Amino acid sequence: MSKASPNDSSHTKITIGHFKYTEPKRTGILQQDRKYYIKLTIDDQVRKTSISGRTNTPAWDDMLHFHVCDSSKLILEVFAHHTTWSDKLVGRMDERIDSLVSQQAIFCEMDTGTSKRPLPVIAFTVLRSTDPSAAPEVQHAKDSVAELNDIPFQALLSKADTFVNLVAGLFEVDPYTRAAWSALVVASKVVQDQMNRDEKVKQLLLSLDDLLGFLLEAEALKSFCLDSTGASNLTRSQINNLGQISLQITECAYFISEYAKDVDTVSRTAKHLFSNVDNQIRKYQEKFRDFKSTFQEYGSLVTQLTVLQTRFIAQQTADSVQDIASEIDLNEMLYAEGASCIPEKKCLPGTRQGIIDEIVDWANQPTDDKSAQLLWLSGVAGSGKSAIAHSVAYYFKALKRLGSSFCFDAANQAAQQPHYLFSTISRDLAGCDTLWKQALWDVIKDDQPMRKTHSMQYQFENFLVQPAQRLKMIGPTVIVIDALDECENSVSRERLLAILGTQLSALPRNFRIIVTARPEADISEALQDKPYIQFRDMSSVTLSQTKNDISAFIHNKLDRKTRLHLTQNQHNWCDTLVEQSEGLFQWASTACRFIKQPGPLPYEQFQVLCEDSYTGSQLDNLYHKILEKTFPNPSSVTMKRFKTVMGVLLTVKKPLPRATLGFLCFGVTAEAVVSILEPLAALLNGVTSDSTPIHTLHTSFRDFLMQSHSGIFHIDFGEAHQCLAIACFDIMKMGLHFNICQLETSCIFNANIPKLEDKIQKYIPIHLHYACMFWADHLEHSQPNETLKIECKVWMERQFLYWLEVLSLTGVVDTATSSLEHLAQWIVNNDKETAVMAREGQRFVANFISVIKRSTPHIYISALPFAPEKSPLVKHYLKDFPNIIHVTGGKEKNWSLLRNVSEGHKNSVMAVAYSPDSQHIASASGDKTIRVWDAATGDAVGEPLKGHTDWVAALAYSSNGKHIASGSYDNTIRVWDIVSGHEIHEPLKGHMNWVKAVAYSPDGKHIVSGSLDHTVRVWDAATGHLEYEPWKGHSDSVTVVVYSPDGKYIASGSDDNTIRIWNAATGNTVGEPLNMHRSPIRAVAYSPDSSHIVSGSDDKTIRMWNASTGHVIGDPWKGHTDGVTSVAFSPDGQYVVSGSWDKSIRIWNVATGQAVGEPLNGHMRSVMAVAYSANGGHIASGSNDETIRVWDVVAKEHTVVGMADIGHSPDMQTTRHSNPSHGCTDLLSQPPFVQITTPLPFSPSSFTLKGGWAVSNDKILFWVPFYLHNGLYSPTNTLVIGQNSTHIDYSHFVFDTFWTQCKITC
Repeated sequence: MSKASPNDSSHTKITIGHFKYTEPKRTGILQQDRKYYIKLTIDDQVRKTSISGRTNTPAWDDMLHFHVCDSSKLILEVFAHHTTWSDKLVGRMDERIDSLVSQQAIFCEMDTGTSKRPLPVIAFTVLRSTDPSAAPEVQHAKDSVAELNDIPFQALLSKADTFVNLVAGLFEVDPYTRAAWSALVVASKVVQDQMNRDEKVKQLLLSLDDLLGFLLEAEALKSFCLDSTGASNLTRSQINNLGQISLQITECAYFISEYAKDVDTVSRTAKHLFSNVDNQIRKYQEKFRDFKSTFQEYGSLVTQLTVLQTRFIAQQTADSVQDIASEIDLNEMLYAEGASCIPEKKCLPGTRQGIIDEIVDWANQPTDDKSAQLLWLSGVAGSGKSAIAHSVAYYFKALKRLGSSFCFDAANQAAQQPHYLFSTISRDLAGCDTLWKQALWDVIKDDQPMRKTHSMQYQFENFLVQPAQRLKMIGPTVIVIDALDECENSVSRERLLAILGTQLSALPRNFRIIVTARPEADISEALQDKPYIQFRDMSSVTLSQTKNDISAFIHNKLDRKTRLHLTQNQHNWCDTLVEQSEGLFQWASTACRFIKQPGPLPYEQFQVLCEDSYTGSQLDNLYHKILEKTFPNPSSVTMKRFKTVMGVLLTVKKPLPRATLGFLCFGVTAEAVVSILEPLAALLNGVTSDSTPIHTLHTSFRDFLMQSHSGIFHIDFGEAHQCLAIACFDIMKMGLHFNICQLETSCIFNANIPKLEDKIQKYIPIHLHYACMFWADHLEHSQPNETLKIECKVWMERQFLYWLEVLSLTGVVDTATSSLEHLAQWIVNNDKETAVMAREGQRFVANFISVIKRSTPHIYISALPFAPEKSPLVKHYLKDFPNIIHVTGGKEKNWSLLRNVSEGHKNSVMAVAYSPDSQHIASASGDKTIRVWDAATGDAVGEPLKGHTDWVAALAYSSNGKHIASGSYDNTIRVWDIVSGHEIHEPLKGHMNWVKAVAYSPDGKHIVSGSLDHTVRVWDAATGHLEYEPWKGHSDSVTVVVYSPDGKYIASGSDDNTIRIWNAATGNTVGEPLNMHRSPIRAVAYSPDSSHIVSGSDDKTIRMWNASTGHVIGDPWKGHTDGVTSVAFSPDGQYVVSGSWDKSIRIWNVATGQAVGEPLNGHMRSVMAVAYSANGGHIASGSNDETIRVWDVVAKEHTVVGMADIGHSPDMQTTRHSNPSHGCTDLLSQPPFVQITTPLPFSPSSFTLKGGWAVSNDKILFWVPFYLHNGLYSPTNTLVIGQNSTHIDYSHFVFDTFWTQCKITC
């Protein structure tokens, strides 16, 4: 360090003085006040103050002068002076001079060389004194010190310290008092550093100081003491009230901190969030007076005090927030029941205290822009991370500062999935505070799909970020996420980590998120080395402290009798267990459970743990020993039984009770299941009860059994899934039947059935519900075999409709399509007939999903009658249900090739594209958004990608499927990250008019775009920079661009009626323009081998070109009756699909140029885009009717229904059918109509259509497909107007309380 010289002009003179030192209350034999002095060192200059009198808050007026440079460092040391032995260093601080001079008045904690809290504090001034003009600065510093004395932080902290130490023995109160101390220290720093003078805060602090002084003088605390057992002489009411007072002090300190920061950043004259501060401070002062009046003598300490807490402050004052909040219903938002932390899993009191205190202190840190928002507690399996997480959650819950806690569990994947996390957190916050509830509701109240969304990105933005932006936060809000590594859904986990690793800064800094997880590769990559994430490794906790904690834990878990027995046989038994644990609490916990198991003597169990029988990790070694002791020399029958039972237990999708597991362990009796589970109480929870869900006590045991080194105890999870799949089919075979819940009438919706939940519990037992929900998941992971093949065939032919009943009644019909998809894919190579039936089942569900969801009886009396008569599935089941309505004429003979319809866009769909793996479809729309859909089910994946400010006209997937490029009428191209939903860089700008087309190069490195500005541009996909000057050549708008699959060329189509080919590397045109079309070009596509180009035009034709020569091949392909908007090659190059303004889709044979089969009809308006899936089995289409449709193109024969009921929301808009003698001219233009050929067996004489349902006297009679609505007249009216009328026979129709007669009885 450079030394300052008085003659060096680059240095300056400073004065340090006005010292005040506050020492925490000391405990022990010698507690009298001491004398102190301060030693200051700067460079080689040493100064000392005078020695103070005896006091614990000495002050000095000494003014000490130094010559310094900006890089000089001050070392300040406080010594306790002794006359008979050496002076003792009691506190130290060091800091650079430049930072001290900028503050002038200093107030900070001192380092004592120990971890003991609270720490001593020092206050002093630092002033430059190089010229006479420093006089005002000196006075200002003196005022600052005087102000510190006015704001009684030194005295207040001293009293708080005394109070903390006084009641430290009361474990019920201790967490609250320590929190109060921590919050006061933070508040003192914030006020010192960021406020000058504020009379409001001074008065509040004086009230707080007065309260603490009063408490210390109260008779109840003056006579307070603890007996030898730790019991106090205070009553339960007194202890509770002390805790409440401490909580109130904490809340007040939080308020002061936030207020101080607010007035520092907002002009005093401006309107800001604390404009009602006077009222808030008045409330705190009133509360303090209430506490004082209550806290008088022993007899008066009976009133239960309440704490004034201010967690949020609304940005705008709302009227009757409490009343409004009480009416808000958030039940549509996902919520993970049972995912929160629980007190039973927290650390033993007194253990892990150091790291818990560290986390608590971190959560209470000042919420500035530099503070970390997330703390990742990392450690190996069994190191105690979860216990610490539960302890911290319990601590902050007691302080009313826990926003939410969420524990992932590998054994409960179905209920605790990642897409439940953010919605659960937000609902928990709403339960804590009505202002958050109101702010959340303001965001989601007008958007029901948003409330139900599974998208984590959308949840994060709308359930957390937006409500937080509407509120001002006071103090910390702690979120605990435990066992993140047990989230096993790889796709969802990747999305969750992306949010945690990159987007938390969007939340207020008051959010303190604590995550525990093993240091797995993806978690480390996402969370390490991030500016707002603090990393804490369990391995950094000293081994000696860990051993002490484990020793205390073991003594607590083993009762006195057990400990005595062990001591009689080996006096150092505890030390042995501690050493064996190698610092793993889970090892100690499991060992204690094993030792305590009834039966063998504790010392015998202890000896087993000390044996060397296995080489592996310490936890694996323990598990192996316990299993060997539990199943010594097992027979082949026992091991088979063990593998079956444990395989089922570890493979089920959610924890199930013992009785239910008995049904799922195929081939194992209930008694045998008990014989396996009960002896494993040391490793499993809930094994002694038939009703408690059983799960492993720790994930490491599951991991052990999955690994081959577990030896004879190894579980083959493929076999376990197969066993479960067979069991599920067997359970459904035995349990499913017609009208399973004994529904009495068909005339009301499921939602209106009285006591439906009671019926479900009575008639659908847990094991049957589980089988209906998860059979397909287990089938998917099973190897093909004859037994399962037969089970699938029988299920499809006998239980399919009854299975739909259960899904309908339990509200999970949306899972049906994916289950049938798993079945079709699993069995297609072994039983094509059953695979076809599964596909038929998918079509049945897709076409009638709204019916199945709303009313279970109408699976039979409404859906079956309108299903195509040639469907093998429908034909098979119809014969069993003769007493339903019969469509006797005009009924479609086959299903539409339509597989599913996706609805959600609010304007025309301009473009569609399959992801490279064909799992998803992306769509671009005039509603300015891009959406992603599940290709198999048609369900939305995530939420719309928003950013464009005008129509989105084009999109393309990158070759790796991670990004989407979109082009818009706002003249920009945007590139999106699929996982996060965020743009990867700024929009690509340069086009001077609408962007009509975009395409990725095959290697994903470039994006090409075409625009109404007549140009083609090529961009660097990673950076967004323009690669070349715009390519010019077209004389009108560029409507389409496409790369050749080999990446060498780019073809562009234009409104100038031509197609141009460009060298992708140079931008030079290749050959002459292709100019045989007579109207604008709307579509261009390359063949998979890059040898041919196909184009579509407004001239209603498609043409094929030789890509090398530019020569047209053959005659134009004709068939469309209006312009061709889109074309695409099949992956094998044998077919081309086209879409047209004429609303149809056509498939063409490339070799002949002839159309294949009939057009695919179904879109109600122009088809704007088509795309082939990677396997060529499906076509996606987008239309001006705002839908995306997916078509099966494997079948050759098809007939398309005008409009399938897929995904339509029953809006219940009423349409009363008019008398046919009126309005006939208008009716002639409507779709086909229904003719009633037989009188209805019911009255009244007319009914009303509501959302597709025929309703009479408020009773639902039957459902009618949407494409027949306009032709449905009242029952007394048989007049048919229109072509292709549909005839319905009602003669055998039974309904209402007779509905069950629709099925023949065997």
